[in-house]
Parts: sequence; C-alpha cells; structure tokens
Amino acid sequence: PDDRPYVTLSNPPAPDRNVMRHTILASTLEATAANSRHAERIALFEIGEVYIAGEDELLPDELTRLAIVMTGKRAAGEWGHNDGTTFDFLDLKGVLDAFFADLHVAVTYEAATHPTYRPGRTARLLAGERQIGIAGELQPGVVKGFEMRVERGQPVLAADIDLEALLPLIPDHYRYTPLPAYPPVREDLALV
Repeated sequence: PDDRPYVTLSNPPAPDRNVMRHTILASTLEATAANSRHAERIALFEIGEVYIAGEDELLPDELTRLAIVMTGKRAAGEWGHNDGTTFDFLDLKGVLDAFFADLHVAVTYEAATHPTYRPGRTARLLAGERQIGIAGELQPGVVKGFEMRVERGQPVLAADIDLEALLPLIPDHYRYTPLPAYPPVREDLALV
C-alpha cells in the first residue's frame, strides 16, 4: 500500500514502464520468474534505487533498497541432503538473521499484514522501534501475476529492506574473529 505519487516519465522505454518504481521487489520477482523456467531452486537478491516524488521538488528522492527472494528445494541435490523439502519462512529468517548479525545490527520480527504477502506469514523487521523492512511468503496471486513456474503450493519467500534506514545503524567499530588458517573439510572420504 503506497499512496505516494509516482514519478512519471515523459519518454518511457515501454508503454508499461511509464513510472519510476517505489519498490525493487517487482524487478526481483521478474528475475525470479525468468529463472523459474530453468531452475527448480532460486535464491537471489537485488540492491537498487526506488524513486519517491517529493513535494514541490524538481527531482525525486532516490532511496536504496535490498530485495531477497527464495523459492524451491531447500537443498540442491547435495550428497545426503536431498529430502525434497522446500524453503519456508524460517529459511528466509535464517538468511536475514545472518545478514543482520554480520552487520552487528539487532533486529526483531513482529507479525504484520501487507497485501503482497500472505496473512499470518508476514513479519515487519524492526531495529528498535524503527521499521527497516518486511519479509514473508508472497500471496499466490502475486506469484501467479508474475507467471512464476513453481510447483503448486510451493512458497515464494521475499524480503524488502530499506538500506537507507539500515546503514546508519551499523556500528563503525566492532570486534571480529579472524578467519581460520585452514579451510573447512565438507566431505572426507577414505577408501581402502
């Protein structure tokens, strides 16, 4: 739900592209739909600008956003991990938790409603009292509208994060653990 006016282009590149975007989630979902024709497992992100018309201003406000989309099988045919389960909200939450932990920003999740996301499967991302994003499972109508080729009932998960609100919350200095001297061993086979 966005009642702010769109920035209209006087010379649009296509008839259906005559306004500047308010969210980058739409372009990320278009990429997901294109990839769904070739891949069963999709996990991607996009960082880009959105354009909000300012009051009595010649140029719009350009705000940086991050969108994340995940759908498909949880494990991509890895040895011993092909149980056929699909991504769910907890997988998306795990990606977001790791992202915010690496940035040293404390974020909480609060149940929310949004017309793009399914009721009961949507959360607001809060840093303190400030909302910095929204995440959840997309409505089936949204998935159908973008013509994604996903199995019936397979969830498409998405997050839309306001980087303009997030960047000031990242501390300038923090402690870190140095990288290990030797890489981890993922599989160890011994043949006799």
